[in-house]
Amino acid sequence: MDYDINDYVTSALGDLRASLENLVREAEEISGEHLRFVMTENKRRAFGDQSTLYCKVRQTSNSLSVTWYKCQWYGVKPKRYLRKTTIPKPNRKHIYTMASLESVARSWEIDMVRDIELKLAEIRRQSYHIGKALGTLNIMVSNHGKNAWQQVSA
Repeated sequence: MDYDINDYVTSALGDLRASLENLVREAEEISGEHLRFVMTENKRRAFGDQSTLYCKVRQTSNSLSVTWYKCQWYGVKPKRYLRKTTIPKPNRKHIYTMASLESVARSWEIDMVRDIELKLAEIRRQSYHIGKALGTLNIMVSNHGKNAWQQVSA
């Protein structure tokens, strides 16, 4: 019986893409949880005590990024505009430093930001490894046409 390695690779690619999609949904849900909490609390607070943190989830072909931003409003009300500044995350790390987030977060949201960032760090870590696997398998598929893989006989 002959097996084509490409069939296995294609199957693995599908499973990994499904896993990445699940992580994207989970990250969006967690990010949305923070946004709903902040929007509810901001209505009860004075302008100077409102949250300026915003978490954005982005998916590219084989990767997922979850980035924290500091939002600032400029100008007077009719011509007001929003400026988002990225909060830096340490290179080669899957988690923001708590000090960098706590410096932007309001005292009433710090506990939630800590909890959310711990969850998001795990999602970033998993998506990093899935992205590496997807990249490697995509190289295998693209090299298949160049006779890099042969059929395995069982």
